[in-house]
Amino acid sequence: MPTPPTLSERNSGTNYAAGILSDAFDPPNHVDDEHTHEYFSSEIPVLRHKHMFRHSPLSKTELDEIRNRMDVLWVLAVRRPCDWAEAMKRLPYHMCMPNDIGSECPGSEFVGFEHQLELRNYTLAEFFNMKWGDWPESSNFRNLSFVSREFTYRNVFQLRRHKLGIMKQIMDAVPRNVKIVRLHELELSPEMFVKASALDTIDVLT
Repeated sequence: MPTPPTLSERNSGTNYAAGILSDAFDPPNHVDDEHTHEYFSSEIPVLRHKHMFRHSPLSKTELDEIRNRMDVLWVLAVRRPCDWAEAMKRLPYHMCMPNDIGSECPGSEFVGFEHQLELRNYTLAEFFNMKWGDWPESSNFRNLSFVSREFTYRNVFQLRRHKLGIMKQIMDAVPRNVKIVRLHELELSPEMFVKASALDTIDVLT
């Protein structure tokens, strides 16, 4: 049985949750790196990336594929909003600075934590009010979902709202097959998370 796909916005505990699930199997169920994202058909690349990155909602075709996979338990990892936003300031993965969004983000050159040191010059309040230009993190979408004026978010919280909106689409499509995991609760009791996930998986498959 493959480990359930664990999806979330970055800095929300995705790797932590996925690692706990993988290690719970006997022997541990570690997916080969080359096949980590191959949970779904290659024709729908957004579903092959754990952060579900894109600048538009899931399409009808994508939602239909989700509905057709009733054997999948969707583990959606979330984090307290302010904790998450603070983490995004410390680790601004794929952020294009407001003064360079137009030239930096639409390109194909990888944008990772380049602005981590620069953001130390801003207070948390300033960061919360800063525009966020987001480099397309899924290589499958670099040519389909490039960042431009339309894809510049008013602030990091608008980015979060957009990502949670994609999760909500999955919840609406297959409500019985979704498990919400809150990072602070997961950290308090990983064992409870594993037990609940096992029961949820059995429920999905029966």
